[in-house]
Amino acid sequence: MSDPARKDPPERHEPQDLRQVMLRETPVRTAFRLNYVANSYTAGLYKRMEAEEGITRAQFIVLLCLSVRDGTTAQEIAEATHRPKNSLSRAVRALEEKGLIERRQDPGDQRRQPMGMSAAGRKLFRRLEPMASRREAEMLAPLTPAERETLSLLLIRMALVF
Repeated sequence: MSDPARKDPPERHEPQDLRQVMLRETPVRTAFRLNYVANSYTAGLYKRMEAEEGITRAQFIVLLCLSVRDGTTAQEIAEATHRPKNSLSRAVRALEEKGLIERRQDPGDQRRQPMGMSAAGRKLFRRLEPMASRREAEMLAPLTPAERETLSLLLIRMALVF
């Protein structure tokens, strides 16, 4: 017979993996999932770039933008990437000091300073791009080619809303 004065210890439940719970049960599942995947992709990538090449996340973003459109301004990069202007400004200054980018004066608008990668910047980017591509391939590995294409199209559609 049980002693009424004696209290049973509280029930113990196996702790659930918070990541699994958040991925399935948070009220903002899609936003959390997108953010989780993006953070998982970028965290190790940017640490490696900084350790091996001395390039920060913001600096890589500047180089990535310049790799697809030479003559882009810091303002245009901030608008296109939704990255903070102050971190991009520091990144631009650092890249310029390292001789990886060059800023030019726009003769039609003295405030506008288009940028381009220097030869050293292009050489560095050729080393960085395969790191990012390999990491992206790892991220997409669980998906079939058709799922990858669908995901790409859906992400573009979503991104163009903002």
